[in-house]
Amino acid sequence: MSMIEPAVSLQTHGEQSRAEDGVAQVFIGGGNDHAGMAVFVGGSKIVTCAHVVNLALRRSNKFDDTFPEPSDQVELVFHYFDEDGTFKSSERFKAWVAKWGLSEQPTIDLAVLSVIGALPSTLRSAVFTSLFQPGEEWTVYGQHDNDAQPQWSREKGSSISRPTGSNNTELQGGSGAGRWIEEGDSGGGVWCEARHALVGIIATTHEHSATNRIAEMLATDVVKNFWPPVRCDDPDRVPTGGVSIAELVFILAALLLFGLMAPWPSLHRSPDSAHFQQLVDSRHRNPSFEATDVKYVGRNLVELRLRRPTAEQLAMVASFKHLRVFEVHNCASRDITVLGNLGALTVIRLESCAVDDDSLSSLAGLKNLEQLYLTNCGAVTQEGLTHLVNLPNLKFVYAKGTAIADSPTTFKGIKLVY
Repeated sequence: MSMIEPAVSLQTHGEQSRAEDGVAQVFIGGGNDHAGMAVFVGGSKIVTCAHVVNLALRRSNKFDDTFPEPSDQVELVFHYFDEDGTFKSSERFKAWVAKWGLSEQPTIDLAVLSVIGALPSTLRSAVFTSLFQPGEEWTVYGQHDNDAQPQWSREKGSSISRPTGSNNTELQGGSGAGRWIEEGDSGGGVWCEARHALVGIIATTHEHSATNRIAEMLATDVVKNFWPPVRCDDPDRVPTGGVSIAELVFILAALLLFGLMAPWPSLHRSPDSAHFQQLVDSRHRNPSFEATDVKYVGRNLVELRLRRPTAEQLAMVASFKHLRVFEVHNCASRDITVLGNLGALTVIRLESCAVDDDSLSSLAGLKNLEQLYLTNCGAVTQEGLTHLVNLPNLKFVYAKGTAIADSPTTFKGIKLVY
């Protein structure tokens, strides 16, 4: 892979966020044709436009709302700074779709991909902000020609403009910003130099006149609402300009008067958030442990991700009775009994874990389970699948990297994908 030098030097190689952080490029159908861009947001996840994924999968309708199967994988590379400060390209990676905005209500042109394999050690996740103002300049890193390397695109006089609908924000420019944004930059992060962070993701263009096209982005608040783990370094803000101090006092007094304000301890923490904090605090006994509370519905934690938990830390998951999606990476414990007591689970993702055939017996009573991922769980064989045959809602088991012989596509009625 050839070396790439950014056309615009927007940051040094220090600890501050850089325009180049998190840049990824998506290809069509495993070839070299460019589908669009993406943004690495930490862990193994990247965010891009769903229509970019549809292009990469060679779907005839780029807004096809069908949730891609785990076997529908796209190829991508990362463009990043190496240890010596050289801006370069990674090897090819494959990724599967973890979240699909086109199948949600209301629909949104976003997707989250989970990258398979060990990422470059110096790859840094992008940093977003929602504090941009109309009129601030922007730039985006993308590709407009399959024969050329990606590059920074900056139009003279380009500026962030105004919301154009429920999700999109317009990007203006001196001669029609976005005239060069067709399908080459979609999914790429929109860098705001004044804020030293990304302010959104390029989503689409629309006709502005006979000769110009206008770019639109999905702003940070939209992206973060879709995928809460996105890193957003906005400082704490006190509302100004819209609500006066007197009005705030009146509102707080009214809430207290009508009993709508919870007692002080529960104002800040629900039981699930308190249990999650206990889980995070356990890290002092296991410094390599990571925990992410991906999504809450009301006061209930419904999606949780762990990395390198001990057996004790895994057992703490029992507190989250409303959990629907659970993901764990690099767990050395074979005991997943705790999951069998979480009856709301619909998706379980186990990656590079020590689970074996006996471990899967713990899942036999999960009547709501729809998807089970056993990525690189090498001790699992067909024998383990026998514990799952009576699960009424199980749609598939992702079995890549297991010891299931001969890679069958079904096993006693269970669909297997790789």
